[in-house]
Amino acid sequence: MNKGKPVREKLVKAGSKNWALRAIGIAAFIYILSRINLGESLHMLRNMKLYYFLLAIPLFIPLIFLKSLRWKEIIVAQNLRGNLKGAFWAYLASFIWGMITPGRIGEFIKVSYLKEQANSFGKSLSSVLADRLSDAIFVLALGCWGLAYLFSPTSRQYSVVFLFLLGATIAGISLNSKAKGFLPSMVKKIIPGEYKDRVTMVVSDFLSGFSAIKSAVLIKVLFLTICSWILYFSQIYLFSRSLGIDLSFGYISIFSAISGTVSLLPISISGIGTRDIALIYLFARIGKSAEQAVALSLLVLLMNVINSSISAVAWQISPLRLTFKR
Repeated sequence: MNKGKPVREKLVKAGSKNWALRAIGIAAFIYILSRINLGESLHMLRNMKLYYFLLAIPLFIPLIFLKSLRWKEIIVAQNLRGNLKGAFWAYLASFIWGMITPGRIGEFIKVSYLKEQANSFGKSLSSVLADRLSDAIFVLALGCWGLAYLFSPTSRQYSVVFLFLLGATIAGISLNSKAKGFLPSMVKKIIPGEYKDRVTMVVSDFLSGFSAIKSAVLIKVLFLTICSWILYFSQIYLFSRSLGIDLSFGYISIFSAISGTVSLLPISISGIGTRDIALIYLFARIGKSAEQAVALSLLVLLMNVINSSISAVAWQISPLRLTFKR
């Protein structure tokens, strides 16, 4: 009896379902294009000020550098082997995989860089997860604050939402030492005997890696996260200027955070459709047109294509191969 066949069939079915889910975003994008004055959006793109666009695109490299520097801080805190140059190339090469996978989960292939440096899989995984959480938590917190601000601009107390989410996350990471004993023991009860020791070791290493990240490191990580997102928001702001859309840097930052959060939903590829829906709604809140929102979203998509092309070159130069052995 071929045991591998049912497994392969399940994987094919799961892959088909994932692609079906991501097709929702593309279908939404096509529907949006059919409902707006697409000619007006294309007119804005044809007549955009190229100067601002060309200023924005090169910011991708320093943005990746800041993220690599942040990851390097986490790597050092966890006593893992790795250097800034290697982290930079791994970050750059993995970008394309983040763009074509739901929730940017493809970026976890960076684990392979740390594995190549003779680090354990568990600690390597915790390092990459901590790095991804830095972005996800910041953009989610800013997005929540932004939504509260948009619905009630005069209620400054909503800024507490932003601080609460950040504080709760930091506290959760700091208190995870309690889980160091609980989770491995739970895994031993759940995992079959054949894999029990290996999985328990990976879980223990994973939690040990998280607990190694102390408060001083978290402050550095937060600072570098903010700096990297400022660069990203600057790119989108320059795009809006190139299209002649009159929006402040603050609004662009809030809109980018909210649309970025929505784009993490596993129903699209590179935010196609989901980002457009979010921007159309947000633009409508401040009296801007759907055509302006779509034009800006198309520029963001073009930026992602250009950045992914740079990432593909980096991948060819230094490909990453993910393995799951300890």
